[in-house]
Amino acid sequence: MSSTKEFLSFIKSAKEGKLIILCVGNDLRGDDGIGPVIYNRLQGQFGKHILLYNVGGSLENYLSVISKENATHCLIIDAVDFGNNEITAGTIGFFKPLDLEDKQVTFSTHFIPMKVFVEYMKKNSGAIIRILGVQPKNLDFGSKMSLEALNAIDKVINFLVPLLQD
Repeated sequence: MSSTKEFLSFIKSAKEGKLIILCVGNDLRGDDGIGPVIYNRLQGQFGKHILLYNVGGSLENYLSVISKENATHCLIIDAVDFGNNEITAGTIGFFKPLDLEDKQVTFSTHFIPMKVFVEYMKKNSGAIIRILGVQPKNLDFGSKMSLEALNAIDKVINFLVPLLQD
């Protein structure tokens, strides 16, 4: 997991380039809906240097967008199982892709291997990628979002909006 200081450095450099934010998840699967909820709350908050997408459960379908838009930076927001039973639901983590590569970590309901994703991005865009992940409590189909996830969403919004606004 990356430090807050490293994440702030990423955001600072992203504001000098072009940032794409990919909000990932399925809102029919409890806490997996974190990405779409954050997308809805961030819409219209930023200037032209930040592109925001709700990719649903299809992260792999948006890989070419990063290249086409000439993005210098990509932030993926998703429910991420940190692979550690001691991490409590609603915990927010900032990751470099390689932080997750050798762990049993999944992007919620889609299973694109991190190594494949990173290799594709390096080959096709050169964008710097970071992940903002929230530890889910419940990913069951038809379940409601947990209180822990809802609280984490508020924290993410309150953290990101001031950092990314012009």
